[in-house]
Amino acid sequence: GQVVASPGYLEPSHSFHVRLTVVHGLVSPLQNAEEVKLHTGTAEEPGKLYLLEDSALPGDASGFATIVTPNPVVAAPLDRFIVRRPSPAETVAGGEILAVSSEFYKPRKRQIAEYLRDYLSFLGGNDPRSGEGLAKRAEFLLLRDAPGAGELPLGDIARALLVRPETASAIMYRLIGGGRILAAGAGHYIHADRYGAFLDNVRQ
Repeated sequence: GQVVASPGYLEPSHSFHVRLTVVHGLVSPLQNAEEVKLHTGTAEEPGKLYLLEDSALPGDASGFATIVTPNPVVAAPLDRFIVRRPSPAETVAGGEILAVSSEFYKPRKRQIAEYLRDYLSFLGGNDPRSGEGLAKRAEFLLLRDAPGAGELPLGDIARALLVRPETASAIMYRLIGGGRILAAGAGHYIHADRYGAFLDNVRQ
């Protein structure tokens, strides 16, 4: 599958952290570490599915999982996907990608499941594509994902949210007004809690 995007916005990934639901009436439950085919966008790639909280999922059940593909796939958070068994060929589950990473190895299940739970809890039921949802995603990005001291430039925030820089700037303006985000200068931003923790470390 091919994907067209603005330069710098999307990169091929090997690991896709997802929330999925097993199809109704599945005879053989979905198993941890099962070989599957991932279908997302126009891509169809073999991979291995790791259930993050269960050893198996029966029909109609939902849960977190990580799908690891040997070949890189271009997909992003909020993209929809389906999972098929290669033999006998059947659709077994589908859902939404919540996060992606470039690592090609067995996931750290407890750590990733906790991260995904925290992310959805932080969204608070808001549509992640809505104005409120985008603001929540931006705040979570700066609170949990920003490296080092926690600063991120506006361009990185825009790419993470898959929005134009002017949209990201409007989101930052809104969050700064609410006291949750601080402007760090030179177009960089930091979460107020991360900045407070940084000051505490300096004082110690």
